[in-house]
Amino acid sequence: MSYIISTEKIVQKSCRMILDESALPGVKRIAGIVAHDMELVFGTAPAIRYMSEDTEETFDQGIVVGTLGYSRLLDE
Repeated sequence: MSYIISTEKIVQKSCRMILDESALPGVKRIAGIVAHDMELVFGTAPAIRYMSEDTEETFDQGIVVGTLGYSRLLDE
């Protein structure tokens, strides 16, 4: 399996950073820092989406950010 992050995918919003809504504050902070770093590299930052148990939205591609044992997205 391969995953390629490209400027085109970030600009088209098909590449997102996905976090659990209840993510620890430090995880949310680091996700923002990584998104900013990606903006410096690619010229645009990926959208950051916060997911809850009620969220029915699906994504073709995404960068899942969280902590094992604390993130429903990673633990499922």
